[in-house]
Amino acid sequence: MIKTYVLDTNVLLHNPHSIKSFEDNRVILPMVVIEELDKFKSSNNELGRNAREVIRMLDQLRGKGSLGDGVPLGNEKNGKASGILQIITGKGIISEAELDMGVPDNRVLRVAWSLRKMGEDIRFVSKDINVRIKADALGLNVMDFENEKVKVDSLFSGCREIDIPGKDVNAFYSEGFIELPNENLIPNEFVLIRDDVNPKHTALGRASGETTLKQLSPHSEKVWNISARSKEQRMALELLLDPSTELVTLVGQAGTGKTLLALAAALESVLHAKKYQKVLVSRPIVPMGKDIGYLPGDKDEKLFNWMQPIFDNL
Repeated sequence: MIKTYVLDTNVLLHNPHSIKSFEDNRVILPMVVIEELDKFKSSNNELGRNAREVIRMLDQLRGKGSLGDGVPLGNEKNGKASGILQIITGKGIISEAELDMGVPDNRVLRVAWSLRKMGEDIRFVSKDINVRIKADALGLNVMDFENEKVKVDSLFSGCREIDIPGKDVNAFYSEGFIELPNENLIPNEFVLIRDDVNPKHTALGRASGETTLKQLSPHSEKVWNISARSKEQRMALELLLDPSTELVTLVGQAGTGKTLLALAAALESVLHAKKYQKVLVSRPIVPMGKDIGYLPGDKDEKLFNWMQPIFDNL
């Protein structure tokens, strides 16, 4: 016989994966639990992290159906059926005991819910995961606003790879450029041309026009005793040292050399090439975690913690 488990908020805060710990049974979350998770989600401690993880899990489960009607938890094991998760709300009304109407988000939900009760075809749109979960539990058709959402993995990489005959790779080295009539190159795009017979026979060039590929500048091979250790770092130095490229954006994980390469190129351009008068460094002074309050000392002492990575790279 399938059992029904009603979970308190503290269970989820203790273990965010607890909703999947009840095998093929039915797990109930009262709406007030979602309300309490909303209050904890902004905390920078373990409770806050667990609350955010639970909220993300619930948002993923929302894709399997309506949380108000119940969705499968995916606990299939040894042939047993999946467990069911359901968020229970008031019967036929939005109970103010469940949703605090002092919260603006809940008043927005009440408007959408009331319009749906009047027969309107409602699409509730929100960027707040927790609000989407509550709206779904109330039976509303919920969607995220993804028009301007950016995924790092889908960003333009700035580089492509093309297989060409080996003689053309040799011509690129001897002539300094090559025409690629079948390619519509993007300004400042880099192309790794590869011998279609010998994959190790390659060359890296930069677009100069829609079909012309030119060799990289020899001056960007080594800058302030800094040499590129990957083709991406080589491309970065090429752009950073080019005064005609007025803005360069670098995206990458910590430790991939973004700050180091930028500072090396800046010092080269200011002190050696004399192309500019000074180097300006700007960093957002946003703390990771809770604000530690007012820092002692003058301006330089207050900014020390934020500027130290720059000094370390210098």
